[in-house]
Amino acid sequence: VEALQVTWTEPAAATPRVMPADFSSETHKSMLKSTPGNGVAFEQEGDAAGSLAGAARIVEATYDAPYLVHGQLEPPSAIARWNADGTLELWIPNQAPEMFQAEAAEVAGVEPGKVIIHSPMLGGFFGRHFLYQTANPFPQAILLAKAAGRPVKLIWSREEEFLRDTMRPMGVARFRAGLDGDGLPVALDAVAVGEGPTGRWFGRQPDKVDSSAVEGIAGKVYAIANRRVGQVHVDDPAIIGFWRSVGHSMND
Repeated sequence: VEALQVTWTEPAAATPRVMPADFSSETHKSMLKSTPGNGVAFEQEGDAAGSLAGAARIVEATYDAPYLVHGQLEPPSAIARWNADGTLELWIPNQAPEMFQAEAAEVAGVEPGKVIIHSPMLGGFFGRHFLYQTANPFPQAILLAKAAGRPVKLIWSREEEFLRDTMRPMGVARFRAGLDGDGLPVALDAVAVGEGPTGRWFGRQPDKVDSSAVEGIAGKVYAIANRRVGQVHVDDPAIIGFWRSVGHSMND
């Protein structure tokens, strides 16, 4: 990999989710913080807007959480072996064997029934070993084993891992709380700004909230009679994925 000489080209103007050459996480965070609106409601109880308007005191705060890679113990790896009967065996850490089997079959050009997945029980998963586009080494191992005519064990370096890993989404959440004369909360309005991993990988409906984007904010058991939790969707230019505890990680 280090010996390759790569020439990069600019993507077409209509290409979705382009990572700009001058991308800055600080600039992206500032953009999320300045994005206006209350978004689409995910959770509503009582009359949050009315209670905020009549509150004795308003407390406001905006919180953010940075991008994070998984950084699990074991480096990404895969073993691929083509057998004499035309079957393909793969030893790969994974969190969805059937999905990996289907994807491996497509890469290999065989029926899914000819792909045998071995799932080792080690290293930790934490959302890292999901089926993410270019974030897995097994497609390379399949093609290398086929070209070499022998089993191939492929291990990515830490540099390759950090380059290709999906990241926990950057999280920004705006909170407004209304307090009564005794300082007790009577209303809460919370808005998550950004994109969640579930919508990214399983499809997003524009009129609905991605539950992974508000997980850890919604569903709380606090006795606040008037509350609203919503999301303002903003596409993330980074390749985001599921991280430990999913939305709780960036929102709790």
